[in-house]
Amino acid sequence: MIDLPVDADGYAFNPTVFRSTAGLVCLYRHVGADGVRTLRRCLLDEAFRASTYEIWSDEVRNLGGNVRWYADPRATRRRSDIYISFNTGHSECPNQIYLVRVDGLGVPQTPPLRLVKRDGRRNFEKNWGFFDYLGDIYAIYSIAPFVVLRLRFSGHEILGDTVAVHHWEADSLQRSYGPLHGGAAPILIGDRGFLVAQSNVAGAAGQTYRGTLLTFEAVPPFRPIAVAPRPLFTLADEELALRPGKLLNPAVDTCFYPCGALADPDDHRLLITYGINDFRSGIRHYDLARLSKALVPVVRAP
Repeated sequence: MIDLPVDADGYAFNPTVFRSTAGLVCLYRHVGADGVRTLRRCLLDEAFRASTYEIWSDEVRNLGGNVRWYADPRATRRRSDIYISFNTGHSECPNQIYLVRVDGLGVPQTPPLRLVKRDGRRNFEKNWGFFDYLGDIYAIYSIAPFVVLRLRFSGHEILGDTVAVHHWEADSLQRSYGPLHGGAAPILIGDRGFLVAQSNVAGAAGQTYRGTLLTFEAVPPFRPIAVAPRPLFTLADEELALRPGKLLNPAVDTCFYPCGALADPDDHRLLITYGINDFRSGIRHYDLARLSKALVPVVRAP
């Protein structure tokens, strides 16, 4: 678990992390007992603890960002620059996704840049997976079908154009474990991209969210390669017990919600950060080779 600063009767969840010369920087959702939704930033020590924090969403507003609802931060890179994405949840229709360039401490350096998908999008979007390829930002827009966008900076907006659409046989997987959605920003290692994703399925007590893994070609046209035939990431018993007295979303029973992924410098381990039941935050290391062995090749559809 990540020991994050949280107000009394508050919620601290859906963390993302990135490394810099300052150390391991974390951004996470915070919802106070008064219902105010913010994003906070902090530095984590070796035991994944933080003693102080800054209200990152206030820092964004100070740069001119007229946004009142902040949810689900994700960290990504473009060349040597670090960006944080966030969305406006269900506070407006359609909601919005933004990117903000930050420094090595996570301090915002630009106002939020609004993402625009030029060939249309759904009313509510949350889980675009941003990654860098040869200095340009791309985004995995959806998993089934596997749709990739190329992004271009244009004033106060970032314009997204579809550059790849790959259909593959995901029906059986999604019938068992629910629709596949993005999670953490993809990681490119060698000739492969690794996408830690999530799915949710309805049960008698409510929605159950789990994490999974998919790989794809790290060069255009970014075809999907392999996928886990069943969820790989679920809450541990002690995490299942972490539940607030009042659920933020009464429709959710249990929730493993990945928002961050980092490869260790030797690329042998994967560090994943995730939300626990829309309440607290978790962090785990996984052996990348073992995860890869659990995947099966995707079957491409005609």
